[in-house]
Amino acid sequence: MSCWTVLPSVLLPYVCRALVFWYALLLSALALPVLAQAGHVTFTTNTVITAGNRSYENFAVRVRGCTVTIEGEHTFHSLVVERFGMITHPPGVAGLHITVTNDLEVTRDGLIDLTGCGYGPGMGPGGGDVTTSNTGNGASHGGSGGRGAPGSTGVRAPYGAIVSPLELGSGGGRADGGAGGGAVRLSVGGTLVLDGGILANGENAGSGGGGSGGSIWIDAGVVTGSGFVQAHGGSAITGGGG
Repeated sequence: MSCWTVLPSVLLPYVCRALVFWYALLLSALALPVLAQAGHVTFTTNTVITAGNRSYENFAVRVRGCTVTIEGEHTFHSLVVERFGMITHPPGVAGLHITVTNDLEVTRDGLIDLTGCGYGPGMGPGGGDVTTSNTGNGASHGGSGGRGAPGSTGVRAPYGAIVSPLELGSGGGRADGGAGGGAVRLSVGGTLVLDGGILANGENAGSGGGGSGGSIWIDAGVVTGSGFVQAHGGSAITGGGG
């Protein structure tokens, strides 16, 4: 009897067991839930993502060497702002809410910068009025704006929430007053690695009043890094922003 007739009968039990094993493994794999794979996009030129644009929802997003202007609420799988990249929102809109399912990283040379993206000069709940000496009062927000001249009146009361800030900053008095800072909420499911900056400062002014700082609200599982967060009022010759 040749080996060609003996070997199949000897190996048959092992072959059958192997087939049964792989068949069971296949059935187990088919029973597992199918996980959606995140898309990937790297922005390298200035881009606007409107509130109604859902093209990048749940994507892994990188912003590199350009400015991405985002309106409204959006959800990303992950987000990295790097190599002089910047995220902002349009001036005077209701603010920006970004949800990141996993990690958000702002590198040393990256920014989320909403400086001057709030209300325009003299506008908003804390907008600065023009004083009798024709200088502008500083705008109020979390704190009172500065008076545009000694003894002047018209500085508006502070407004907004300390625990859950969402309001835009107001504009300083006079037409050349500084605009207020914008507003951003960051909801991060994983780690926020902040080595760059997150800013919502009011704009500086000359004779006009400084704009008030905006709002920054961060929810994150872990926050790490050596970066900074600012929502300062803008400076001015007379009335600085609150």
